[in-house]
Amino acid sequence: MKQIYQMLEKRVILFLFIVLFSITGFARTFYVSNAGNDANSGLSEALAWKTLSKVNSTVFSAGDIILLKSGDVWTLSESFIFSSSGIVGNEITISSYGSGNKPEIRGYGEIVGWKTTTNWTVYAPGIYRMVNNYGGHRLWLNGDEKKECADLSLTDANPWRSTGTYLFVKASANPATYFKSMMFSSISGVSSAINM
Repeated sequence: MKQIYQMLEKRVILFLFIVLFSITGFARTFYVSNAGNDANSGLSEALAWKTLSKVNSTVFSAGDIILLKSGDVWTLSESFIFSSSGIVGNEITISSYGSGNKPEIRGYGEIVGWKTTTNWTVYAPGIYRMVNNYGGHRLWLNGDEKKECADLSLTDANPWRSTGTYLFVKASANPATYFKSMMFSSISGVSSAINM
């Protein structure tokens, strides 16, 4: 009976070793740098990816590591959607490499196309709209954060509304010439950058 127990014990240990190796044995390290190229493999500093969009579109495995280059800054003009996950004890890690300031992910970006006057049309007196899939939660006009209006009765206190198809903005002239800057954030409740 003792021999059977020892044989089963060895098989269980071998099985656990194989499972543990299969989980951790194929972990990869990916590098992301402003000087990179998304056509690269991302598997070394010399072959780093460039954008967080590339990170968004990649399926990672348990134990994988994503390293952002120190001193680099990414401004999100889209959502940072990380769809992969690890397992307890073998998580997917996001960290940094290199020396210098910590890498930054800024949760805001300029609305694409807002500076082009022909992108804006008059929706109602004093209200302009632009086709835009802006799905952000926050908007800054001329550097000041403005609250979103619940409907299209835009006011000075709540001068914008997004429907997912259109961005509506209250302005006394075409927003492309009326405002100096138009920034958004797709991160709700976050006003500062993420430092790693």
